[in-house]
Order: sequence, then C-alpha cells, then structure tokens
Amino acid sequence: MSQNFPTDAGVLITPGGYARYNVVAQNNGIATTGIVMLVGEADAGPDYSQEDDLASNIFGPGQIGDVKAKYKTGRLVDAFNMGTVPANDTNIQGAPSGFILVKTNPSTKASSMLSGTT
Repeated sequence: MSQNFPTDAGVLITPGGYARYNVVAQNNGIATTGIVMLVGEADAGPDYSQEDDLASNIFGPGQIGDVKAKYKTGRLVDAFNMGTVPANDTNIQGAPSGFILVKTNPSTKASSMLSGTT
C-alpha cells in the first residue's frame, strides 16, 4: 500500500523517486560572453578623436566606478549601467564580458566671463 507525504514541492507517493530543481539566476555584473560597443554623449572625459586606441577603452560589467570616474554622467554612462543589469527574461542572464565606450561630444570648459548688469 502506498503512502502520501505532502511537501512544499508537491505530494510524494511512497515508494517513488523524485527530483527537485532550483534554478539560480546570475547576479549583476557577472560576465557571460560578448562585447558591446556603446556610442553616446557624456559630461566629462575625452571624445573618440582624443582616445589613443578605442579598442583599449573597454570596461568590464563590474567597472561602473571606473566609467563614472572617466565620464562622470550622461547617456553613455546610463547606457553602460543599464547594459550591465540582467534582463527580466530568464533566457537572458548576466552581462556581456566587455563594453567599448565611444564618446561623441567634445567636453570643453567655459573660457569667458559673463558680464553682469544691475
């Protein structure tokens, strides 16, 4: 005679063989494969014409601090930050192994004073 044994995974009927599976999604910043090139604007850092070698301007998914130190803020930094976050789709997990960042706008400081009138 078989016996029923309720668990959180379902009802087990003894005797029998049962498997339990637990899928764990990868965390943010874990590289899986591939390289992505991001092109955009940022508030600081050299533009693409001032870079010595664009291929060496590559950052890993866990280097958001380095990207912010070089480019401060802007859409290029935002795109990098969004690219390192895994998707909600279970078929798309992890992040690319590298991001090549290409800044398109030149950053210049103001060089003249505004004259005020009162």
